[in-house]
Amino acid sequence: MKKNPSLSLYSHMKLFNVADFVIISLACLVTIWLYSKLWFPAQSSSQAEQLSVQVADQPAQYYSLKTDKSITIQGEMGTSIIEIKQSKVRFIHSVCRNKLCIFHGWLSLVGDTNACLPNQISITLIGNSHYDAIAGSQ
Repeated sequence: MKKNPSLSLYSHMKLFNVADFVIISLACLVTIWLYSKLWFPAQSSSQAEQLSVQVADQPAQYYSLKTDKSITIQGEMGTSIIEIKQSKVRFIHSVCRNKLCIFHGWLSLVGDTNACLPNQISITLIGNSHYDAIAGSQ
């Protein structure tokens, strides 16, 4: 019985050598490090102090996060209700079909943003130490 020459050519090679193992290990470590830095909020992120509510092309309205309250906002499709509780904010009612703005949950850190696009309402948390990377100012 004759051996296949192409199989015998590679039979002496290992599946992985030491260099392959080192490269794969480094790639895994870099992936884990990037995931932890980019996915989870930074420990130094500051608590927000104000809520900015933007409805379509109207000027933004600002609310303090220090007092618990519900805010009723009239959007393009109807009424949305935003809840402020314990310095956190969320949509609790909206007239949109998919309710993605409600499912987004609580916002608490400076820069957190949520929007009900069909109703043209967006909310953003702001604070004194917020640096705007686009405008280059605070």
